[in-house]
Amino acid sequence: MSRRALHELLRYEEHSLCLRGIMPLLGSRLRLFTEGIC
Repeated sequence: MSRRALHELLRYEEHSLCLRGIMPLLGSRLRLFTEGIC
């Protein structure tokens, strides 16, 4: 595997980890928001 491909893979992993960390936060924030409206 080339160094560039490895770098891309690492960057993708970091990005998905970041999304995985943010999604639950967004989910709860969104749920609170929708409950506040309804």
